[in-house]
Amino acid sequence: MCDAVISGSTTLHYLLPENTTEWTPTDLDIYVPERCYPHLRILLKHQCYEILRTHKTTPIYSQSAIASMVTWAKGNRHIDVIVSNTEVAVSPIFQFHSTAVMNFISADHIFCAYPALTLRGLSIVNPGVVYYGNFKVRYLKTLAKYSLRGFRYVACKQVHDANNTCKLRVRSLTDGKGMWVQRQGAPHVTQSPQDLFWQLGVYDVHWLLGGQVCESDRGYVSPWMGVVEDAS
Repeated sequence: MCDAVISGSTTLHYLLPENTTEWTPTDLDIYVPERCYPHLRILLKHQCYEILRTHKTTPIYSQSAIASMVTWAKGNRHIDVIVSNTEVAVSPIFQFHSTAVMNFISADHIFCAYPALTLRGLSIVNPGVVYYGNFKVRYLKTLAKYSLRGFRYVACKQVHDANNTCKLRVRSLTDGKGMWVQRQGAPHVTQSPQDLFWQLGVYDVHWLLGGQVCESDRGYVSPWMGVVEDAS
């Protein structure tokens, strides 16, 4: 049993209404756990992809869920493979630069962590990037890219009227506050995403964006992400 998901611009393009997405993703981001990467590597080689570069990863937090990142290429086609150091592929997604890209596509479902924001073209910047001193030029460029694609960055207190958007609220894949959609045209789904996680020995993935306490000029909550695994 193995899991891999697609995230980044491709997933966002898939989620948003067609008439609001005048841009096109330039590459494909695939997320996979370490134990599954050897299988994906064989598949990519079989499809005539070659390693273009191995990236130096700069963790946002000391508990970064990224083990490695490798770019594969075939002609003008690029695939970025992000290898998770946990039992599930999706862990790094909840440490992204902003909520706009905290989404993924699995074999038969699409998940959006903050639909009340994302589907309105709004996004909250991940406070951990700023707090841990990793707010470098490349993050500014990435944030600018999504701004040019129509996203507006907002402070948490500006969207407290929207359900489940507070950065200090602990979230999880199974809390019912994200949006799960079965992919149109996908084969008949024989198991739910939760069933798949259970088969992988994982019960859930929790995360907390953290940041300065809302409506306060003091107090800070550290960002956090954790995988709830079967310890039996």
